[in-house]
Order: sequence, then C-alpha cells, then structure tokens
Amino acid sequence: MANSGEKWIKHIIADEIGFERIPILYEGAWKEGILKELLKTKSVLGNELVEGVVIKNYTQTYPIDFISTKNYFGFHLVGKYVRDDFKEKLDKEWGKKKKHDSIEGVIEALLTEPRLNKAIQHLKEEGKIKNEKRDLKYLIPEFIDDTLLEEGEWIKKRLWEIFSNEFKRRATNFVVKTYLERLRKEVEEM
Repeated sequence: MANSGEKWIKHIIADEIGFERIPILYEGAWKEGILKELLKTKSVLGNELVEGVVIKNYTQTYPIDFISTKNYFGFHLVGKYVRDDFKEKLDKEWGKKKKHDSIEGVIEALLTEPRLNKAIQHLKEEGKIKNEKRDLKYLIPEFIDDTLLEEGEWIKKRLWEIFSNEFKRRATNFVVKTYLERLRKEVEEM
C-alpha cells in the first residue's frame, strides 16, 4: 500500500519526463461544502471551470468482497464527480423525451448542449476558437469526433439492438409468409 507521498512522487516524475500533471486542488479531511467550492475552480487548461474533480483516499483501498470492485482490490479508493451542467446524458432527457428505439432517437440522444459546451471548452482551452462564425470549421469535427469517441460503444450497442429487433420482426414475417406459401403450393399440387 502506497503512502500519501505517492501523489507527490507522481508529480515529480511527470515534471521530469515533461508530462502535464493534474493539480491537487485540496488535501485534507473532507469537509461539508468543499465539493461545491472545488467545482468553482478554473481549469488549468483555460478560463473555463473544471469539468469535475477526482477524489482519492490514499488511506483506504477497494474492498475485495464486492464483485464490482474485485478487480481493483489493493488500489486506492478513487471517485469522480462531474458538474451537473457538464454531464452529457441527463437521465430526465433519456427517460422522457428521447426514444432510443430508432436511429433518429439515438442521434437525438447524442445531440445535447452539454456535449456541445464540452467541445467549445476544449477548443477554447486549445486557443482554436474565438467566438466567431469561422469557429464552426473546428467546432463541428470536434463535436462529432468527441461524440463518436466517447459514445461509440453505446451507439454500436443501440444500433445493433435496433437492427436485430427489426430484423427479427421482418425475418419472422418472411419465414411465415414464405413457408405458408410453400405449403399452400404443395397442397395444390396434390
């Protein structure tokens, strides 16, 4: 089990090999309201607020007795909290107005303002956009690439479910119709 000095060693190593490191925003005992304050922090990548925070407990490790954490046994406890306005899939949107049983529904579920805000923030942090119409040449591919990268597996799964359900329905109709027609012809030929 590593001690709390491990995080500083990681910073030293990152500095030594020239990797950008994530700053430590808070260290110490957890206090009520600290999370709210941390989410007001400006990102080191630009003037936007941080997307969220990762919370690490260097004094505890994942327990082995839970199936969901068995593979992480021995690793330090870690959690991630993302700002509500930065979350890309809002449960209420998914549950209420978005239907995921069609290609249109899948596409609509992915076209969210928080996802667009994320693309805008990344491009601002990289200095590629300046709040002008010509930003669109960077923004459109950033939005599309980010969506496909982050949601590719979900998209494939949903589209496969949509296809397989439709295929099963149509295959059933085809087999019934074709087979019954064959049986009818056999009866007529008798």
